[in-house]
Amino acid sequence: MSAYLSAFLDLLYPPRCPACGRLTGELLCPACLVKLESIRGPICGRCGRPRSISSHSCPDCAGEQPYFSSARSAWVFAGPGRELIYDFKYRNNTRLAEALAKELLPFVTSHDVVSWVPLARSKKWARGYNQAELLGRRLARLTGRPAVAFLKRIRRTADQSRLSPAERRKNVSRAFAVRRGTSVTGLSVLLVDDVLTTGATASECARVLVESGATTVHVVTLARAL
Repeated sequence: MSAYLSAFLDLLYPPRCPACGRLTGELLCPACLVKLESIRGPICGRCGRPRSISSHSCPDCAGEQPYFSSARSAWVFAGPGRELIYDFKYRNNTRLAEALAKELLPFVTSHDVVSWVPLARSKKWARGYNQAELLGRRLARLTGRPAVAFLKRIRRTADQSRLSPAERRKNVSRAFAVRRGTSVTGLSVLLVDDVLTTGATASECARVLVESGATTVHVVTLARAL
């Protein structure tokens, strides 16, 4: 979307705060912005889960070591942060992509290429876009790195939201593959998604990338579910 068209749409449909509905020129209105739970304190060095003290890994990572080298998120998936993501993901507010990608910049590590978690074909068709891809492509532009759709889904999976951690891992096992005609060999990949919950999907995507030759996979998401 061009800057001119975006400005014109803002005049016709002034941006409203996704959390409370007030008119706002920012991601959130000032009242909701102060309620956004940023993740800045001690965390697990591997999965990014908030902890009482910083550590290289947490009990979850020690039990089921993820294939990604690190995962970082901007906020806790709750309150205004959750409403903001819902607005972007389910309410067709794709104009948020640029501003949301900028929120991820403080968590970006050194990388060669940007990719993203693929969406099921039926969901992408119904929604019209993959929110992770929109974030990934804009983040690639902001960091000056190429954006490559390395991954595809090769089988249908159940909705993860009501599954236990073990069920989530089983659900996404062998659900992804590297696209024909792409090569990830020798590359450090920045993998983008909107929300990290147990990390099962991100870890499975990372496994496929690493086993296909990627040197490392670092995950960045807008929010972390606790």
